[in-house]
Amino acid sequence: MNKNLKLLLFDTSLLVASAALSFTLGRSFTNASPDLLGTLTGLNTLFLTGLAFVFLGITASVVSFFSPGFNRLGLSFLVAGAVFFLTLTGLGNLLVRFGLAGTFIVGLFIFAAFVRSDNEKILKFSVHKVFFPSLRTLGILMTILFCAGFFFSYRSRVELEGFKAPVALIDKVVELTGRSMLEAFTREIVNTSKLPNQEAVFTEIPEELDEAGLTKTLEEEFGIKIDRVPQNSADLMTMIKPALRDRIATQIEDMLNPYLPFIPAIMSVLFFLSLFPLATIGAFFVIPGLSLTFKVLEALKLIEEKTETVEVKRFVLQD
Repeated sequence: MNKNLKLLLFDTSLLVASAALSFTLGRSFTNASPDLLGTLTGLNTLFLTGLAFVFLGITASVVSFFSPGFNRLGLSFLVAGAVFFLTLTGLGNLLVRFGLAGTFIVGLFIFAAFVRSDNEKILKFSVHKVFFPSLRTLGILMTILFCAGFFFSYRSRVELEGFKAPVALIDKVVELTGRSMLEAFTREIVNTSKLPNQEAVFTEIPEELDEAGLTKTLEEEFGIKIDRVPQNSADLMTMIKPALRDRIATQIEDMLNPYLPFIPAIMSVLFFLSLFPLATIGAFFVIPGLSLTFKVLEALKLIEEKTETVEVKRFVLQD
């Protein structure tokens, strides 16, 4: 196969990887909220973004390594950046999309420069030695790109809809608040009625739930009405959770409303700190796939191993 056709094949793979990463990032931006790290849907989105990064790392490594010069490499990265821009969704602001696409291109150039520099320093080719440090840098740059896009998308969403408390946080507070509340009420009934344990409240004298003021307190303090006697504490928790969740969500949102302009920036920083360790982990995942890619390309006779003689200068003792 002609050398130019091989390079074109590598470039096409990079374009597909750029589109895949852009598409998965776009899904993250469309659903931009703190729940990205706290719900199954959010974690699935981040997982797909991670797979897209692995694909990008492999294809960018091949293009950066085999491209004959930075002019050819620059053309490849510019086209990849254009594809990234066109497939990026979840952001209505064109300037922001241009900025992210520009960051994407700059990240690829920095990555390629590091790859070529590391390749010149080693005497025997090794996928890990040549690519791992650069892939880790690329991972950090893509994490910054993700957090920047998240910031702009989440800021627009907050301006339109206001702040929505994270589902995972609300559920945790509801669980702790509900259990604490029930614990206090049933303990009071047990102490008054001399029952053997708190769960016996529901099986032996359920009418004393009203005598202890449980239903009255639920209605007055939390706006919760129960229309039947619960069978046990778990049943009562199930009955009060929806209303308790709404009440706590409203309280959290009202408490944070004065700080609304700062929330997108704070969340973006927290996302960066949470995802930063994954940059190195992502590089570890790319290396096996990249090693396999080189073996496949060699088996297909698209690349070959070549031994070169390199002139080395040293100082020695004069004879």
